Amino acid sequence: VVGSTYKDAADSLKYMALAGWDTTQSINALVPVLKAIRINGGDVQATADAITDSMTALGLSSNQTADYIDMCTAVQSASNTNMLQLNNALIKCGAGMKSLKTPLKDTMSLIGILSSGGFKDTEAGTILNSLYSRLVKDSAEAQAGLDQLGLSVYDNNGHLKSALTLFQELSKKAKGLTEQERNSIFSKIGGRFRSQLEQIIAGFTEIGEDGQTAYEKIQKAIENCEGASDRFMAALGSEWAGAVKNFNSSWKNFTA
Repeated sequence: VVGSTYKDAADSLKYMALAGWDTTQSINALVPVLKAIRINGGDVQATADAITDSMTALGLSSNQTADYIDMCTAVQSASNTNMLQLNNALIKCGAGMKSLKTPLKDTMSLIGILSSGGFKDTEAGTILNSLYSRLVKDSAEAQAGLDQLGLSVYDNNGHLKSALTLFQELSKKAKGLTEQERNSIFSKIGGRFRSQLEQIIAGFTEIGEDGQTAYEKIQKAIENCEGASDRFMAALGSEWAGAVKNFNSSWKNFTA
């Protein structure tokens, strides 16, 4: 990978092995992991650990690494987070959201929306865990708030509604409420993360200057994410700092 050294590759393989990946798995994932390291600014250990740990939380296999890195790169380009922060958030909430059968692209979109509002890294994952736990685990307080809106988080077949459906319905049901009523009900539903719940709802309903919601922007980026890491790497290399790093890495490999 342009911009990476032999040491980067050796260290990456070491950290993947420490995560429990065997030789074949690590070698198969090496190229996308090296791309991620470049995109993250060169922190080999933090990047390799975050990728392997988040993929484990999400139940992804090593042969899905390239697609996963492309998805992460796309979210980074469409929201105010970077790949490492996204990975760390997924380590916190990935397993829980997967157990609720939430599609990965929706979980990533939720993290992106929170991150663009200033709630990043593990904090974003903690917020999602808390909000969804209140929504699905029969929290008496949250249920009281939902009942006041006449809203269920489940469809007629007993399945959890998609994030898009759920948060758009929350927005519609809250229309016409006074500020006091809205604050009271959303405090019951969101608990100490009421303001973050409001931020998520806005991410699904408010149209930005580009004519789309934050959710739509991130979803579109993910849907077109094939090759996103390669495009990002090319952009890095075209800049002066990136070109210098690529030269230095090549020189280290030459003199190794």
